[in-house]
Amino acid sequence: MSTPRPLTPILALALLSLSVAPGCKKDGAEESAGAATGASGASGATGASGVAATGATGASGDTAATGASGATGASGATGATGATGATGATGATGATGADAATGEGTPTDDDAGLDEDGEDAPTGATGEPADPKQALLDEAATTKTKDDRAMAALEEAKALEATPRELAEIANKRASRLFRYPDRAQPFFEYAMQIDESYPDAPFQLAKMAANTGDIIRTKELLTEVKKRGGKRLLQTVEFDPTFALVVDDADVRKLWE
Repeated sequence: MSTPRPLTPILALALLSLSVAPGCKKDGAEESAGAATGASGASGATGASGVAATGATGASGDTAATGASGATGASGATGATGATGATGATGATGATGADAATGEGTPTDDDAGLDEDGEDAPTGATGEPADPKQALLDEAATTKTKDDRAMAALEEAKALEATPRELAEIANKRASRLFRYPDRAQPFFEYAMQIDESYPDAPFQLAKMAANTGDIIRTKELLTEVKKRGGKRLLQTVEFDPTFALVVDDADVRKLWE
């Protein structure tokens, strides 16, 4: 029978390692688990921090929301009160000048001195002291005055030393305004022609009236009188005035301005 051989040192070490290994493995696992738990805890802590941070951010968000109330911004809307500046449109009250649209505005300088018919207003109508003679002449000139009164006013003005030319011009002015009423106009043209024998306008107007009635002889006589009174300027219009169509080609008439 053979004698047992002693264990070799290598085998002894192997057996020893087997008996010790389970405990080491357990401890390693626990350490790994602990580490993992710690990591999870750290993660949890991180999560908590994250939540807290988020919550804090939310709190900030709430504050921002408070800012979002824009109530202060709404004050800016108060700035819109500047629209009250539109009250400046009240300046459009100047449109009251639009009363002129009714024709009732303040008379312009161009309107001064004219009555409602566009005729010369009597002197002194603005409240200024009137010259008696001029007042009579103005009275005679306006067609608002009756014909008989107008003729009387001319005589009264003559008595106040109105010159023949002044009287002739006023009578001629009145008659010209009455030209469409020949029966009323003729007496004043004749008055003007007689009161101032150097005044050419009155016989010229009478010549027109005669031409309108077809009285060629009377027309030629009156145009000749215009020539005698130095009315060359008036005679030069005969050629272009259709009123004188009946006499314009008459040799005697043409000699008056040629």
